[in-house]
Amino acid sequence: MQLNNTDTGLFTINTGVDDINKVHKINTWNGLKQVNFWHSVQCNMLNGTAGEMWPPFMDPSDTLKFFSPDACRSLELIYQNSDSTFGIPSFRYIAPKTMFANGTVYPPNEGFCPCRESGVMNVSTCRHHSQVFISHPHFYNADPVLWEAIEGLHPNEREHALFIDIHPLSGIPLNVSIKLQLNLFLKSAKGIFGNIDGEILDNFYTFMVVIPRVLQYIQFIILGLGALFLVIAATLGIILLQRNKDRESVTEWIRDKSTTSGKAPVLHLQSREEEKKKVLEGCLTTFTDLGLLNDE
Repeated sequence: MQLNNTDTGLFTINTGVDDINKVHKINTWNGLKQVNFWHSVQCNMLNGTAGEMWPPFMDPSDTLKFFSPDACRSLELIYQNSDSTFGIPSFRYIAPKTMFANGTVYPPNEGFCPCRESGVMNVSTCRHHSQVFISHPHFYNADPVLWEAIEGLHPNEREHALFIDIHPLSGIPLNVSIKLQLNLFLKSAKGIFGNIDGEILDNFYTFMVVIPRVLQYIQFIILGLGALFLVIAATLGIILLQRNKDRESVTEWIRDKSTTSGKAPVLHLQSREEEKKKVLEGCLTTFTDLGLLNDE
């Protein structure tokens, strides 16, 4: 199964050929019958389906279980109400308030600890031990101390709750809104950060501002030169093509003349010496007629 071309692992699911109530339920994930990220057997279980479809003939007493590779655990949604989606009867399932509660608030979640404030879940054990926590957006259903500490957060059910509208007879989702928030746990390091100036600031500005901007300008210059060379090449191609056409026209004209006269046209040229001789003979004749020169 892939979401946005992201590999979420290989799921092996039940076909339901022996029991229709087991159709779409997970058998293995990446060859595993259970994960090993957590500290209890219950927390490591692969429950429900892969989140695409569920067994048919659902009842409001049923819960919606599925394994989420993003959360590295199985999640369970509870029935909220019956309604219709696009004119089709549906059940709406929502996340319980205890989904990301810590072990103190909800003891069955103790296996997902070490925990912090209720409403955020530590997934560092399945994220290369990076300090990553997941929660509902704006820390919805979390300890108020989390969202009250950040200006601009206003958690509410309409915008931040996740839900699935499912057709109870077929088990096919009709409308899905799965929203999770990724959080990084950072500790303040006093004494490290302060006013930065001098050579450190200059180097930071050079590598983070100047060099990226220069590279951007170079990119545009290269694109402009490429366009210019393309125009020059096209112009030269047009000129050469026109010259070839002119040569073909002259050749065709000569061929037509040759066909009409029966022989190739000859251009009679006179040399400069012959022209000089004719001019000189004309002058002598004129002077003789005027009596300026004897016939001798």
